[in-house]
Amino acid sequence: MPGRAVKKTGDRWFLVSLDLKTEITNSKTHWEWFSLRFFDDEEMMLFTFPQDGYYDGTYITKSGQRERLQDYTIKSTSETKAMGLRWSSSWDLYVNKKEERYKIIPIQEGHMNFAYFEELCYIKNARDEVVGYCFVELLPGVLNGAGSKAEPGEKKGRIKLSNLFRRIER
Repeated sequence: MPGRAVKKTGDRWFLVSLDLKTEITNSKTHWEWFSLRFFDDEEMMLFTFPQDGYYDGTYITKSGQRERLQDYTIKSTSETKAMGLRWSSSWDLYVNKKEERYKIIPIQEGHMNFAYFEELCYIKNARDEVVGYCFVELLPGVLNGAGSKAEPGEKKGRIKLSNLFRRIER
């Protein structure tokens, strides 16, 4: 509707604006990103560069107050394969907020979106109750690039763009 203001309401995922210099073939610039939405209307946005030990994030209360989060640990507890690459697929999260310990578990198998692997996950507390949803975005260099553990016969180093385009070429 050109020229007219339109009022919108509803939930949205917390979006991150990262001013980062990334190169899709440089695995050292690849991250794992988590947008956690809790049923009590609180949110966390977390991103890591685990290959360098860098962790950062934001905690958002019901009232909209924002607090920087850098004192948390998130550990991958399983992996999956897609497009010939390995991806983290479940996580244990310890954060000094809310209930402190959570499990992030995929609802269903993730999928590729060009160079990103995406998963929609449950957030479970220590009592194994689902307390929210988490959207996860992963880049391949975390588990497949230089500095990562290679499987027997697997080469490490720069990410091959041809692996990322394979889905499109079919």
